[in-house]
Amino acid sequence: MNHSMIPHLFPAIDTPSIFAPAGPIAAREALLGWGSAALGSVIFIIVCVVLAIGLWRRREVTTERADGDVSVIGKQEHARELRAIVIFGFVLPAIVLVGLYGWSISEAVALAARPQGQEVEVVGHQWWWEVRYPAEGVTTANELHLPEGVPVRLRVSSADVIHSFWVPRLLGKIDLIPGDTNNVWIRADSVGLFLGMCAEYCGVQHARMRFMVVSQPADEYAAWLASERTAARSAVTPTEMEGEKQFMEAGCAGCHTVRGTAAAGIEGPDLTHFASRLTIGAGTLPNTRGNLAGWIANPQHIKPGNHMPELPITGPQLQSILDYVGALR
Repeated sequence: MNHSMIPHLFPAIDTPSIFAPAGPIAAREALLGWGSAALGSVIFIIVCVVLAIGLWRRREVTTERADGDVSVIGKQEHARELRAIVIFGFVLPAIVLVGLYGWSISEAVALAARPQGQEVEVVGHQWWWEVRYPAEGVTTANELHLPEGVPVRLRVSSADVIHSFWVPRLLGKIDLIPGDTNNVWIRADSVGLFLGMCAEYCGVQHARMRFMVVSQPADEYAAWLASERTAARSAVTPTEMEGEKQFMEAGCAGCHTVRGTAAAGIEGPDLTHFASRLTIGAGTLPNTRGNLAGWIANPQHIKPGNHMPELPITGPQLQSILDYVGALR
């Protein structure tokens, strides 16, 4: 997966619509949505027709009462009104609501299934996503890689406040609760990039807590996992070695892990293979050298309120750090 796949505006990668499903779970949810909308439309039309008929008949009854037997006509009309109230005010809504409830429960049961296969852990942080592949010993951030057409079990939790994991084209919303773990499964039936986001307000940068689901052919996915299992690429050039030195001394290593080095921080995302990722700041910017420079120099300007502090580094120090981090593939 190369960076040429990233458009200038991150949200334009795909159309995050629940009505354009790209996996079986989203397809079931879209069908439920379309079915509910269609049924609601039919009921709305029926109510409008009944209301129109009632208004018209009321005018006729008023005219008849002027010359006819008011008591007989009134009793007949009252009986019809009671039948209409019972049918359209109780029986029909009960049938519709019970039907929708049963349909929703059947969908919930399908979503609760736990297919055999790979398990991935997703942890929500303010305001980024930690993604772990425990069987592989791999940890990454803000990207969930999936093999095309293969169901994957997700275990989702939160490190701080309530978040909600949502990939409109692949999966409905599932809450991430502090101190608890929820389970769901996901499958992408086509290769591509799918936008995900937090769907539960979680603080000032909730709107910029996004992530990518990267669906890959089986061989590309296996190659990606194999690459992620390795330690960080060693600094080779003089500028990279100087950048690694500055990375450690500037305080970056206090918050970030780079496997294979002394950097073992856990407050921020694991940066072991940072240069191979598509975005910076949980989908805030495409991962380019210029954007990374702006992020390191002044992260609060780009994403106010995020937990990364501004670092007191000079221009030459920044350039060497960029050389080092840019080589972490």
